[in-house]
Amino acid sequence: MHRRTVLASLGGLPPLASAGCLGDGGDGGDGAGPQPDDARPEACPVDTVEDVEPPTELDRDTVESFLEQYEPAYVDQTRIDREQYDRIEDPGTSIVDVTHVDEGYRVTVETFWATWEPDRTVLGFELVTDAATDPVPWDHETFEDNPTLQEALEQAATGDRTADIPEKHPDYRRTRDQLEAAAGDVDGVVIDYQGDLIRVSESELPGVHGDHYLSAAYYVAPGVIYRTDDEDADPRNGTVLEC
Repeated sequence: MHRRTVLASLGGLPPLASAGCLGDGGDGGDGAGPQPDDARPEACPVDTVEDVEPPTELDRDTVESFLEQYEPAYVDQTRIDREQYDRIEDPGTSIVDVTHVDEGYRVTVETFWATWEPDRTVLGFELVTDAATDPVPWDHETFEDNPTLQEALEQAATGDRTADIPEKHPDYRRTRDQLEAAAGDVDGVVIDYQGDLIRVSESELPGVHGDHYLSAAYYVAPGVIYRTDDEDADPRNGTVLEC
């Protein structure tokens, strides 16, 4: 929240609200009760999302419009690692409920977004009953000091079809090089693991698609914005995002 906006918002407030202490701290009414350290005035100024300006005048419409822009930007900034994904469907936020509380508004929101990881290459390990080529012994000297390969072989020997070493694994390249050195190839190599035949395959799998959902509660008041991931909690006991 830019300082000019903050000062404009605080200009007409009584001393209690301008200090950031929203609510009377008592047991009744809508008071926030005891505030955590990060909600006290000394936490300010805080500017979490720079590109979305808070409303200078608060009413139901301006608060809803603000959070429909602010929450997606906050989620994008704090929850999405864009380098991890090949494609992202940007977050979209819907307003669930708005209630006027003290000098501000308590708002619950829900946000949806989708992600697609890049296609990935994996070394797969599968238990088979016969081999088209001579199997390589599991204790071949080339495989020494590679517990990742040994673990994948042991997992496959139990019949687990999920045994694999993805390309992003730190031992992927070393394992691939060892298989190639021992057998002259990688895809289709068969390893004799203590009497069980394990076939190795190198294949490209489609990236994983994920649908994501997040709910949150906000308290938006003149000069201060609180947020919590717990939609049933009082946001004023959550985190100060802007002040």
